Amino acid sequence: MQEQFKLGDLVQLKSGSPIMTINKLVDSGQTKDIGCVWFDNTNAGPFYATFLESTLVAEPLSTSDE
Repeated sequence: MQEQFKLGDLVQLKSGSPIMTINKLVDSGQTKDIGCVWFDNTNAGPFYATFLESTLVAEPLSTSDE
């Protein structure tokens, strides 16, 4: 199975979210969890969360094809 995302890629939630940077990849065999970091305009960040790979979409500026 081809890797959809790699460290440093830019992503968003399919349902909408700030642009996030992937900082952690965890493959448990059954699911892929993607750790992300992002900032918002409140200056309260950085924020960190982990999402299922299936909930994310790559941003056009992402470089996973390089």
